[in-house]
Amino acid sequence: MVVGLGNPGPEYRDTRHNIGQRVVDHLAQQLKKAWHPDGRALVARGSWRGDALYLVKPQSFMNVSGPSVRHVLLTLGAGPEDLVLVYDDIDMA
Repeated sequence: MVVGLGNPGPEYRDTRHNIGQRVVDHLAQQLKKAWHPDGRALVARGSWRGDALYLVKPQSFMNVSGPSVRHVLLTLGAGPEDLVLVYDDIDMA
């Protein structure tokens, strides 16, 4: 599962905080997968090299996206070890 964090609304589309959503949008486009609502997130389902692949875009602000991500994890019977989280972090050292 690849989760792209960001903030909702067109005013945030091209901000650095939306890099996670832009990455999963690009992956969905390359894989020709459509987004579907799933609770408080959009999910694109597909496969990569024979394995199931889920792309996820929480539909909440990135600093409160935990419940949306948890919902998708529980729905899929997945755990944190199945999760790749894409987000901006300029404070990484």
